[in-house]
Amino acid sequence: MAWGGMQRGNGRRIWTVRGDCLTLCTALRAGQHTRASGFDAFLALRGKKLLPGMGPAYFTKILFFASPLQDAYILDQWTARSMHILSGQGRCPAVRKDYTSASKALRHNAPGMLRLIVDDKVSAADYVDYCNQVDSLSMNLGWPAHQTEERLFSSGGRAPHPWRNQVMTAWKGAGWNFYP
Repeated sequence: MAWGGMQRGNGRRIWTVRGDCLTLCTALRAGQHTRASGFDAFLALRGKKLLPGMGPAYFTKILFFASPLQDAYILDQWTARSMHILSGQGRCPAVRKDYTSASKALRHNAPGMLRLIVDDKVSAADYVDYCNQVDSLSMNLGWPAHQTEERLFSSGGRAPHPWRNQVMTAWKGAGWNFYP
């Protein structure tokens, strides 16, 4: 799994302390964790500084791909923003501004450049609530849940999917100011 464009050096940093993470991944693959206990286990490692550069947006990817049930959905800035828009609230799951991108967005007058970080305040209960929302939305749409999550994420890049454009322009957090 690639780290994407955020900070590729994070892969090297996590590799230096991979033991605990690999043990957790093995337990996930063996079906020994629910989405809540897996999330809590990653948070515990993060709290002990054993996941350098890996926050909820990345470790939920591991939860999804390592879990045999694939019912622990990816929670990143795009799926969080999508759920904020669809639910009409901007508080849960919690995200915070990446101030470097916020300054860049301000300089270019381009809110779409703003990047968010899934906040460490997100608890296992918050994460399970998010997963339940994805499950509920999936049932209403008649889609498999993993497809719903993929569509919440949509695609970005130079030619973003129309939903991603909508998310970039319409998203507002609770009392949100896009710029610092």
